[in-house]
Amino acid sequence: MKKILLSIFIFIAAFNLAEAQSPAFSQFFANRLYLNPAFAGSEDCPHIAVNYRNQFPSLQQAFVTYSVSYDQYVDFLHGGVGLHILRDSEGDGLLSSTYFDAIYSYHVNVTRKLAVKLGIQASYISRALDWNRLIFPDMITGGGTHTPTAEEVYESPENMLDFSAGLLVHSKQLYLGVSVQHLAYAGFSKNVEPFPNKYTFHVGANIKLAKDRFSKTSSQLSPNIVYIKQLDYQQINYGFYLTINNITGGAWLRQDLTMNMDAAVFLIGFQFRGVRLAYSYDLNISKKTAQNLSSHEVSLALQLNCWEKRKKRGVISCPKF
Repeated sequence: MKKILLSIFIFIAAFNLAEAQSPAFSQFFANRLYLNPAFAGSEDCPHIAVNYRNQFPSLQQAFVTYSVSYDQYVDFLHGGVGLHILRDSEGDGLLSSTYFDAIYSYHVNVTRKLAVKLGIQASYISRALDWNRLIFPDMITGGGTHTPTAEEVYESPENMLDFSAGLLVHSKQLYLGVSVQHLAYAGFSKNVEPFPNKYTFHVGANIKLAKDRFSKTSSQLSPNIVYIKQLDYQQINYGFYLTINNITGGAWLRQDLTMNMDAAVFLIGFQFRGVRLAYSYDLNISKKTAQNLSSHEVSLALQLNCWEKRKKRGVISCPKF
């Protein structure tokens, strides 16, 4: 019965497309191209990131999301290019969505201390529903057998083109950005409807706490705020990262604007010779549910060497997780 109810819930949420929501990550900067396409090429040299999120595992793989991305700066384009692939599975594969994103970010150094990046993104999105796993009321007979349903079956998968954009402004100590996902779309199936616009605003700072040249110990505090709005849903995330040498810890609170506290997020990350690995745990603290709706997230990033030597530009110094 629990699986049937979960299937019905996901079905209603998925095909009432005007209410659809996009996948979410707690490690915003570990999946920076998903946060804001303007981040493409922001570290100059080639960068690879892999992300995994298991949301509400107590509901038997209700929401599992994977993503992989690659980006780098390209001199003759005066900006960065990036590729991002995301796979989102809901209801243990009952509903699945796949995103293929191509990104370009134009970089401008306004002054020696201030840089601006403008990103655009084109996405191919495919969404599929496993109709064979759905049970409708008219399929259930008195003897418990299943008969064919009279409900209309939508074409699956549904495919569409989608477009997004983002802006990033930063100095060495401060950075802020805004992105808008699902600005425009073109559907390849008759039943396709666009995702509602998703607006993201993020702002943060880097505060150096100490640097000891003799012990080679350095520490930095990075407070951040990330605000997300999609339709009537509004979410605000605020917290900080504390980095001491190659170890980073983080603590965040996530809430909606009705002041309901949704989760407390705790992160631990390590960096060694261009390899970054982080784990975060979303602890459910919402009063709206008594269930354990916590989440796990893991990220792995590789910072590769540049193919050729180039002079340093306005590389953004922001959290990596």
